[in-house]
Amino acid sequence: MENNKTLVIYFSARNHTRNVATKIATNLNADIFEIEPAEPYTEEDLDWTASDSRVSREHDNASLQDVA
Repeated sequence: MENNKTLVIYFSARNHTRNVATKIATNLNADIFEIEPAEPYTEEDLDWTASDSRVSREHDNASLQDVA
């Protein structure tokens, strides 16, 4: 098992998760990979209190959650 390598994969819309993932990767001496959306999120997209925001629409409509 000496040749095994750890990979930390994360998505971070507002960099909170990035900061945690970076600390984990550093502590584990792991590689790190960021999942990036094809269409980046704007602040308006991330406003979960607005029913017409992108995150609200994606949450409510499973067909919008498809990833490629």
